[in-house]
Amino acid sequence: TTPPSRMAAPPAKPAPSVYDLRADARSALVVVDIQRDWYSASDLVSNAFPQMPENVEELLGVFRGRGVPVVHVRAKYDCPTRSAHMSYFKHLNPEKPGADVSVEPEPWAAELPGELVVYKPTFDGFHNTSLHAELQ
Repeated sequence: TTPPSRMAAPPAKPAPSVYDLRADARSALVVVDIQRDWYSASDLVSNAFPQMPENVEELLGVFRGRGVPVVHVRAKYDCPTRSAHMSYFKHLNPEKPGADVSVEPEPWAAELPGELVVYKPTFDGFHNTSLHAELQ
C-alpha cells in the first residue's frame, strides 16, 4: 500500500462560476450605485475602470439570460430617512455630490421592467430599506 504522505490529493473542486447559475438557485445579482454621478460624471472613476460598462452589461446579460433576479440599489440621499452622517459628509467634502446625487442609472446598467429598484437613504443598502426582506 502507498503511505498516506504519498497519496495523491483529491482533485480540487472547480470554483463556482457566474455561468453555473440557475434560476432555481437562491441567487440574485445586486447592482449597487451604478449611477451617472458615480461613474460617467466622475473622470477619476470612469478613467480608472474603462471596461466597467462592457463588464456590467455582460454580467447583467448572463443573469437575465438565466432568469436569475436582478436587484438595483441606488443612492438617494435627499429623503427624510437619510443618515445624519450625510450632513457631515457634505461639510467635509463640498466638492463631492453627497446628498445631491442623482438617482439616474447609467444607461448600460438600467433596470428592465420587473426588476426591483431599492433606494438607499445612506451608504448602507440595508438601513431603512426593504433590501433584506426582498432578498429572502
